[in-house]
This record gives sequence, C-alpha cells and structure tokens, in this order.
Amino acid sequence: MQEFQDKLEAGTRFISSEMQDVLEKVIFQIPNWKWITLFVGLVGIYFLRFLTLSLLKKIKESQHYFTDKSFLQFFFKLDIERGLSWVLSSIIGMIFVESLSLTENLEKYIVIYFKLVLAGNLIRMCYLA
Repeated sequence: MQEFQDKLEAGTRFISSEMQDVLEKVIFQIPNWKWITLFVGLVGIYFLRFLTLSLLKKIKESQHYFTDKSFLQFFFKLDIERGLSWVLSSIIGMIFVESLSLTENLEKYIVIYFKLVLAGNLIRMCYLA
C-alpha cells in the first residue's frame, strides 16, 4: 500500500510541476495563467449578466409589492433591465480587468471597451426614462 501511495505522490508532483511550467510560460508578455483567468473571467461576467437580467425580470414580475405610487413603481415599469444588467456587468468587468494587472495596452483597450458598453447602456437607460 505504501508503494502505491509513493508512486501516486510522485505522479502528482510530476503533473503539478508540468502544469506550473505551462502556466508560467509567457505569451505576448503575459503568463498563461493570466490569459486563462482573463478568458474565464470574461465568460463568467457574460453569464453574470444573464443572471442579473433574470433576477431583474423576476423583481419586475413581482411588481405587485409596489402598490402605492412611488419611484420604484415607476422605475420598474420602464424597460431597463437589459441596460441595467449590462451596466452592472461592465462595472464588474472593469474592476476585474484592472485587478488582473495585464500589460498596459491590453488592459487599457479592454477597459475602454467596458467603458463604451457602460456609456452606451447608460445613454440607452436615460433614453427609455
């Protein structure tokens, strides 16, 4: 039994050292682990937008809680859940990309993209109001 555990431990060390070498390899001045994190984060933000959108739609459907005339009743009658979900996703995306410490140019362009999405959807929300 001990022999099997030793072989398993040696195999695990080999795999982990190989993975560490792959993750630390630099492509376009950025380590692979940052590329993987960036890809997974951007996909996660995109799915977070759908989660936010469905949550806002559920809140809008349960509008019967707002019986008296209030700002929230007026606000939820507007068709702004798509724009609001993009705004929240853009803000989270900017925070995520800036915390990842990519190269200066790549980070700048990705943040500019998120700022454009943010500005476009803020304008869209103001237009609908």
